[in-house]
Amino acid sequence: MRFAPLRMLIRYLPVIFIVPIFVTTASIVQASMTCTRIDDFPFVSDPLIQKQLEAHVETLPGLGVYQIRQIDSRFFIISSEDEKCKETSLCYYRLLDLRNGAVKDVFAFQGTGRVWMILSPTATRWELLQDDYSDFAFETRDNTYLGLKLPSWGNAVFVVPQSPDDTKMFQRICGAHPK
Repeated sequence: MRFAPLRMLIRYLPVIFIVPIFVTTASIVQASMTCTRIDDFPFVSDPLIQKQLEAHVETLPGLGVYQIRQIDSRFFIISSEDEKCKETSLCYYRLLDLRNGAVKDVFAFQGTGRVWMILSPTATRWELLQDDYSDFAFETRDNTYLGLKLPSWGNAVFVVPQSPDDTKMFQRICGAHPK
């Protein structure tokens, strides 16, 4: 077996170290974003979770006909299915958190049903709150966006104020035009 001369190895050493750095940086920077509708989120597939969520939703005021959609294994969104909502596309939504067997109301908002989200990476570490967070932005009735960071383990759902530049980016990605 013949080994490469030391001088040749030293000459290619910077290339050997630089290439992995570029590959790592490119994979970290690359994020996949998309826009979807709340109606496109899946229905709850686990019958026990569905029953638990329905029992909670039945106690909430102001909901007649509704749908429960699953954002992830922990967060769910309730949408009102009344006629006014269908006619105007301005519906009321409630975000629910199912954690440790208990259902909790996070908050309610009025929106169009359009959602911007990051698909990859699915969650990013946020050292300030010591948790991994998923990023979402829900379109409001005035075509702005309500940004949310949903935690993986902790309690703190973080509402993010959106800058005009962020709103323009969301509108461009989601194809929204102010009405």
